[in-house]
Amino acid sequence: MLSRVLPLLGVLAGLTGFAGAVVTATPHASNAARPAHGEPRLAPVRAVFDTMSRIENGLTSANLSITSRMSTHKITGLSLVIVENNAIKWKRGYGVRIAGSPTTRVSSSTTFDAASVSKPLAAAAALRLVDQGRVSLTDTKVLGAVATRYVAAPRIAAFLNQFENAGDIDLTRLLSHCAGVLSQTQVGNLRATSAQSFPLGSTLPSMGQQLVGLSPASSNFKPVQTSALRPGSMFQYGGASYLLVEAIIDRYASNGFSAYTTDLFRDLGMSSSTFADYPLISTVDAFRKGSRFARGHSGGVTRSQRNYANHAAASLVTTTEDLARFLIMVNRNGIYNGSRVLSAASVRALTGQSTNSRCANRSIGRRTVMGLGMRSNDTGTRFHRGTHNGYRAYIFARPANGWAMAVLMTGAGADADRFAPELFRSVESVYGFPNGTLIR
Repeated sequence: MLSRVLPLLGVLAGLTGFAGAVVTATPHASNAARPAHGEPRLAPVRAVFDTMSRIENGLTSANLSITSRMSTHKITGLSLVIVENNAIKWKRGYGVRIAGSPTTRVSSSTTFDAASVSKPLAAAAALRLVDQGRVSLTDTKVLGAVATRYVAAPRIAAFLNQFENAGDIDLTRLLSHCAGVLSQTQVGNLRATSAQSFPLGSTLPSMGQQLVGLSPASSNFKPVQTSALRPGSMFQYGGASYLLVEAIIDRYASNGFSAYTTDLFRDLGMSSSTFADYPLISTVDAFRKGSRFARGHSGGVTRSQRNYANHAAASLVTTTEDLARFLIMVNRNGIYNGSRVLSAASVRALTGQSTNSRCANRSIGRRTVMGLGMRSNDTGTRFHRGTHNGYRAYIFARPANGWAMAVLMTGAGADADRFAPELFRSVESVYGFPNGTLIR
C-alpha cells in the first residue's frame, strides 16, 4: 500500500505553489501503530494554507518558492516581517548572513545596512524636533545656523555661495528632495552616486569637512544648489539634502544627532537600530558583530564593509522587526505602544499627505508623490527603498488596514531588480492588493 501512496504524495508535495499548499506525510514512529503486514501507518496528509506559505510558494507565474528564486537571482540573505492589524504577524529569515557559511542563518533579528531607508527615520527625527518647537519647517535661516555651527569662519561665505538660492532653502524642501540641493558629483549627472563611503578603519570627515568638501571628504560630494534647479520647483532625489538635514538635527537637538536619534529608536522599541559608524574590526559592537550582522553581497560574493559619514542619508543599521515598529507608528498616526512619538500632522507630512509641501512638482513617476521622508502612491501605500554596497531595503505601510511590511536583503544590481518584483507581486496576490501597490 505504501508503495502506491508515496508516489502520489510526492506529486502533491511538488505542487507547493498550488494555493500555497505544502503537503507532508510522516510515518508513525510507534511500532504498535504498524499494520500487521509491517508497513508503517501514514499520518494524515496535512495541507498548510497560511499566508506566509502562499507567499513563499507563489513567486512568478510558475508559483516557484522564495528560496529557489533567491538562488536564481543570487540573493544571499533575506529577512521579512509583515504587520497585520498593526501588530507583527509574520517573521521570516531566508539564506545566510555570510556567503559560504551555512551556520550563519538569517532571521528577523539579523541586522542589515538599510541604505536609503535611513532617510525616513532621519526625517522622523527632524519632524520630532518640529513637534517640540525647536525648529520650523519653513525657516529659511537654517543654512546660516548650520554654517555658523560647523564651518570655519573664513569659509562660511564660500559655503553659503554653494547655494545660489540659499534664502529659499528650508527643512520642508530638504526633507522632500525639493530644495534643488545635489552633491557636486550629481551636477550634470543626476544618476551619479550621491553619498561618499569610506573603508573600515579610515578617518571619517567631520560635518564641517563634508559641508565644504575638505579632505578626507571629497569635494565631489559637498552639497550645492544652482539656478538650474531652483528650490521649490521640483523633486530631485539625492543624499546631499539629507547631509543638511543631519546638520540641522545635530544643530537644534540639545544632545546632537546620534543621541537624539537613539532616543527616537528607544521610544519606538527599536533596540537593534543605530546610525553609528562601523567600528574597527577589533571593536565589539552589538549591531554589527558577527553573531547578528549580514554582510553585503553582489552576485553571491561578499562585499567589503563601508562607512557612510552622511549618516542621515545612508548609515542606518537595523532589523526588519525594528522597521516594522516604525511602520506601525506611521500607520497609527504617530502613536506607538500607547505613546505619541510624532504628531499626526508630522506623520501626514512625512508620508506625503500634507498639501503644504512647498514643492511645485513632487511627482515621482507613476502616480506617486514624495512626502517629507517617505513616498506615497495612489493605492494608499506609504513606502521607501534603499540600495548600496550589496544591500537592498524596502518598507511599506498601508494605514487604511493596519498592514505593513519590511524587507532587508543582501543582493545587488540586476539580480535584486528581478527578484524584488517577484516577491512583491506574490505578496500583492496573496493579500488581494491592487497591482502596483508595492512595485511599479
